[in-house]
Amino acid sequence: MRFFVRDTGIGIPKDKQQAIFQAFEQADRSTTRTYGGTGLGLAISSQLVRMMGGQIGVESQVGRGSVFHFTAPFEMPEAPAARPAPALPVSIQGLPALIVDDNATNRYIFEEILMNWGMKPRAVENGREALESLERAREAGTPFAVALLDFHMPEMDGLALAERIKQRPDLSDTAGTSASGPLS
Repeated sequence: MRFFVRDTGIGIPKDKQQAIFQAFEQADRSTTRTYGGTGLGLAISSQLVRMMGGQIGVESQVGRGSVFHFTAPFEMPEAPAARPAPALPVSIQGLPALIVDDNATNRYIFEEILMNWGMKPRAVENGREALESLERAREAGTPFAVALLDFHMPEMDGLALAERIKQRPDLSDTAGTSASGPLS
């Protein structure tokens, strides 16, 4: 099957079209702060498509938008699939979560998503504020269960912050992830 996603965005110059499928690459880095994003979406999509045995590509014109397309092979089953047993839900209602991102748009989006899931998010814009928030929450007896960390931040990036959290026995129970993967 072949899938298409069309947008009417800013478009991508021809010489940048292959680079956008690599992790942390965007056609124009100034768009990161204007439009948000980490440059991971297309890299993840590309990897998933390859894992499924397909191919991904883009056709784009600057100022006119882009058409992203990918293929994926599928086989028809010989017999109807058995309906799987429903998974037991994991309760995340009321779970405290820390969001660390220097981009205000990203913080807002993650905060809204986590609130809609019934979690109790707190968003901060840098590693120093994150460590202070983790400490205050621990002292109050309401430690964060999870932390979402931006990989690219000035002063202390997500990886350095994760290392600082892991080095603190009183904070290292916080589960978390950054753009590079799990904290533990």
